Amino acid sequence: MIIALKCPECGASMEADDSREFCFCSYCGYKIVNVKEKVEISGAVKIDNSEAIENLLTRAQQLENSGKIDEAYSSYSRVLEMQPDNSTAKAGLSRVSNIITEPNVTVKFISENNPAAMLRIQSKKLKTVVANGGSVQITLPVGNNKVVFKGTKGYSRDIAIADRNTRVNVLYTEGKHVNRIDVY
Repeated sequence: MIIALKCPECGASMEADDSREFCFCSYCGYKIVNVKEKVEISGAVKIDNSEAIENLLTRAQQLENSGKIDEAYSSYSRVLEMQPDNSTAKAGLSRVSNIITEPNVTVKFISENNPAAMLRIQSKKLKTVVANGGSVQITLPVGNNKVVFKGTKGYSRDIAIADRNTRVNVLYTEGKHVNRIDVY
């Protein structure tokens, strides 16, 4: 590894390979010996990372307030890696774990009866439509969500979203003899 150093004789800046025992200053020719010291520590060593934790918590709260939920989640998680019992980080992680930022449900619709069929999908704050043979991605909040599917017939299903990492696939099939909703 190359290290930067100053010549103790003339003060010139230079670089040297740290694997060599010595080198010479290219300006004054002074011999510089590479002394490698071994330091031993006995007893208990306490590392104070309280400043780093405070900085991470401040940054996590700023990220959360500005809507950068994934980054806030990461910062709160890093605090808990350093200090597993940190109540502020636990509360922050709990809050951001329940905020969904990306579509978490994919609905695919297939109608064997009608090539021009449409499926209407409705939940509390959601209304959307998907054409036959297509799929749509929707976002549902954490918790149990009652979703109404209206094709030739209307059906409702509860879709459970455990946390921000939950992904659900729904296949709605209409056939001559069977209408099915498969949630997996």
